[in-house]
Amino acid sequence: MRKFSFRLFPERFGLIPLMWLLYLILPTYGLFHVPPFYKGVGLFLLLLFVIAYRQVYWGGRYFPYWLGCMLGIILFFGLFYASEFIMMGFFPPFFIAWYRGRKFFTWYGVFVAVVFFIVGYDFMTNGFTFIKNYILYLVVMLVMPVAFKSLNEKEEQLKAANEKIEELVKQQERHRIARDLHDTLGHSFSFITLKSQLIERFIEKDPKRAKEEIKEIEQTSRRALQQVREIISNMKVTTVDEAIAEAKQMLKIAGISFTVDVDTVDFIPKLHQNVLSLCIKEAVTNVVKHSRATVCELTLRLEKGSVQVQVSDNGIGFSRKSWTGNGLNGIQERLRFLDGEMHIHSDKGTTLIFTLPIIEKATSVNH
Repeated sequence: MRKFSFRLFPERFGLIPLMWLLYLILPTYGLFHVPPFYKGVGLFLLLLFVIAYRQVYWGGRYFPYWLGCMLGIILFFGLFYASEFIMMGFFPPFFIAWYRGRKFFTWYGVFVAVVFFIVGYDFMTNGFTFIKNYILYLVVMLVMPVAFKSLNEKEEQLKAANEKIEELVKQQERHRIARDLHDTLGHSFSFITLKSQLIERFIEKDPKRAKEEIKEIEQTSRRALQQVREIISNMKVTTVDEAIAEAKQMLKIAGISFTVDVDTVDFIPKLHQNVLSLCIKEAVTNVVKHSRATVCELTLRLEKGSVQVQVSDNGIGFSRKSWTGNGLNGIQERLRFLDGEMHIHSDKGTTLIFTLPIIEKATSVNH
């Protein structure tokens, strides 16, 4: 059963959205100085404006409708109540800046048209009085969408640079592991191949010598196994606990509630933990990017001979056709590497279930 969770605004914005609502005190005060009918209509529109303001923070497919609603209410107030209501125009620029390319310029054009329509209407009735008193506010208001857009682009560039650095670090670690495996196992396998060829020659002519060669092969293979264990123990792997901590931070920034129910992971081998942590990261990234969820749940259960991780959300789900996308192929490949498997359920949300077998041989690698 899904847990109901309600948030007024996404958690990543902190108290900023609530602080902006304080700016509506002046328009509210002004509505109490108009005739009753206008006051009732005005308070209703102001409430609708607050609802639209709350909704645009959550994005989604209705985002442009709520943004258009805000601009329409500002225009209505500016034309039929007082030009001073144009000060509510400080709200939309932040959200207009979320658009990219042509859509940004389209919405920016609509915003500019609303501002100039109200100013032009006031100019026709009152002359330069309003413009003279509010010129600085109007200039700042018109510049804000461009300024916010520039900040958003810089933030995205910084995020992309950090992701690039992280990927380079991962590649460097992969190269180091590949080099270590080549240096340690290459010699051992060459030695085993040579010994095998000698055994083939001596097995009939000199069985005693062949037995000695077999013992040397056994010793070499044991040393190679020990070297592999040492390489794995020195790997810079991500543990399940670390992956959960990162997931918690990511979901918090996205404003998604996160509940965790995890058995102890101390007995899970490092290699298995690394694979599970990568799967958890990919699953949580999908929740943030695609699900439009408000709640995410993660459970981990240790069963006899296996470990099972379940990541669920209460989002919009996705069709079977997209099961091969959204990084799910990468998850399946990682799990198959350790004979694991993934199951997907997408009905009133999405549930991903990862299962990895844990056998004695795998466990011994961790010691």
